[in-house]
Amino acid sequence: MSKEKSGTHLRILIGTALLLCAVVVAYPFFFVREPSPVVVVTDAASQAEQEESVLININTASEEELQELPGIGPVLAKRMVEYREANGGFASAEELQNVSGIGEKTFAKMKSFVVV
Repeated sequence: MSKEKSGTHLRILIGTALLLCAVVVAYPFFFVREPSPVVVVTDAASQAEQEESVLININTASEEELQELPGIGPVLAKRMVEYREANGGFASAEELQNVSGIGEKTFAKMKSFVVV
């Protein structure tokens, strides 16, 4: 090979190497995107309600106190007190589902607000 051809090959080789280095360095700037920030939207009223809520002991609470539970009105509060008196209290929060009118959905709404 002549000196001229080997010089041209060397220039091509160096140029290709520089081009590859430039691609490697520039790749993150052009092709890798930062993930979008995740925005969590919460209902401010329900969040404030949960923060201010006090746990209610279902074995000692009055009918009025029981009505503060989500999904519990005067009729269910009265049934809860009647069940508690007839059965010597609640052994667990899950036992609330034995009260007529309190099913899985109603219990799910209130379970984080009650203690035994």
